[in-house]
Amino acid sequence: MKKLIILLSLLLTSTHCFALGDGVTVDKEKCTITKKGKTFPLYGEIHLVESEGLADLVVYVKKSWSNFDLDVYISKNNPDVDECGGFYITEYLSDSAINVYVTEWEDYADITVYIENHENSSGFK
Repeated sequence: MKKLIILLSLLLTSTHCFALGDGVTVDKEKCTITKKGKTFPLYGEIHLVESEGLADLVVYVKKSWSNFDLDVYISKNNPDVDECGGFYITEYLSDSAINVYVTEWEDYADITVYIENHENSSGFK
């Protein structure tokens, strides 16, 4: 019985916060990701970089709607987007932008995303 209670409490906790490996943790309630002790929002301005070494986060974009961590919407005209999974790509790095590197290798990513065409669909599923 004690093992069942522990298992259930771990399962309930994992719905709010899950680890992706290599010290990367996602908090679904706060819509944040923590990597190497630094926490980043999973929404807002991002700046795409050419090298993984320059990145705050490494992202893999899924081409199909299955087995991804976060459903993402890219806003074309709202740099102040604050919905979970909503991002605005800025050409220049600003104080609020997160450096993101898009990798071709899912195993090297901090988080796996699927890009939606509709803003209402973004967030955790």
